[in-house]
Amino acid sequence: MLSITRFLNSVRSIGLPDFRLPWKNIIYFQSQAHSTIKKIEQSFNQQLPVEIALTPPTFWYTDPSVLNYEKNAIFMKNWLAVSRCDQVASHGQYTSGTIFDEPYLLVRGEDKVLHGFFNICRHHATILTDSSSGTTSQFECPYHGWTYNLEGRLTKATRLRGIKNFVAKDFGLKPIAVRTWGPMVFMCLDDSTHSNSGTNATETNGWMPQLEVMLNSMKNMSPMSDMKHVRSTSYSINCNWKVFIDNYLDGGYHIPYAHKELSSSLDGKTYALKQYDGFSVQSSSGKGEGRIGSEVLYAHVFPNLLINRYGPWLDFNIVKPTGPETCDVDFEWFLDQSVISSMNTENLDRKINADIAQGETVQDEDIWLCERVQKGLRSRSYTVGRYAPRVEYLMHNFHLKLYEELINYSEH
Repeated sequence: MLSITRFLNSVRSIGLPDFRLPWKNIIYFQSQAHSTIKKIEQSFNQQLPVEIALTPPTFWYTDPSVLNYEKNAIFMKNWLAVSRCDQVASHGQYTSGTIFDEPYLLVRGEDKVLHGFFNICRHHATILTDSSSGTTSQFECPYHGWTYNLEGRLTKATRLRGIKNFVAKDFGLKPIAVRTWGPMVFMCLDDSTHSNSGTNATETNGWMPQLEVMLNSMKNMSPMSDMKHVRSTSYSINCNWKVFIDNYLDGGYHIPYAHKELSSSLDGKTYALKQYDGFSVQSSSGKGEGRIGSEVLYAHVFPNLLINRYGPWLDFNIVKPTGPETCDVDFEWFLDQSVISSMNTENLDRKINADIAQGETVQDEDIWLCERVQKGLRSRSYTVGRYAPRVEYLMHNFHLKLYEELINYSEH
């Protein structure tokens, strides 16, 4: 919830007087948030086992107020994958982007430390850089020229004669907590959740070590450290972000019907599901053919990261809400370095193109399904559904986790 006390304290902390606030607007938005969480709380019974539970009602997937609440309760509170490590490997390398309406910067400093910052000038809130990636020695605001070094310190602010109660070191870029895991960079925007804001990303978080062991111990497969990035793709999809996650977590239920080519490469009798703290895993033996190989592992890391390991391939899928009924899914494809080294350029390009084309066929099939679901969710004929208990309990666990975090946020 919006904390008026915290806002006033932040104003006083820089020596400025209190001023008239639009109290009616603040009270209105607080009331709206309260109404949304009450509606969520009354719509889902987390006490019911999956065998008799109902799925979340349609408004979870269509109502803009639910998405706005998820932004603060889930996406601002959890670690989110935002970039690849190779994009910020050398000092001065940076990437930028947004999480909902929060602009961020990742940059490797002169101190060789990876830093995260809000991509916002501390003078009048101008976006510092529009470039998605690049190399620089500093960040200069295009509005009034305030300049920051790679460690976020304000190094230049001209024409401030007469200003009072101003200390330059207090006006550096606002830091964001960052960590690395495998080939990816993770970020958490809420500094009240994690105390290591702005530190190097070598620490681990919850699920990270356990899942890393699983991925690195798969039979006849190289560890993540031996995987090299070869391609990025992105999909814009007309469905709520949770519809895409739900589809991923149905325990392979839809695979024989929607992904016939993929299904023919898997041994369905060995398909297994397991829930862990912070992530879930679906695994299966492969038939040793083509890109799938002899073993596959599909992992969902709460809230919006999907990790797929199969044959010589590793891909990360980041599901990003763009509206109550739309999302983008960014794919980062990594290939085993030994495969890359064993082929000439022509044959390697041919393999990459062929294998990713097969993967994109699966994605196109999933997109077709998810967009049909989103259309169905708008029908007055549908309110809630049911779970197939033996295959969809990971989806049920995902909904329980969503509910828990939404309700817990409302209580703070």
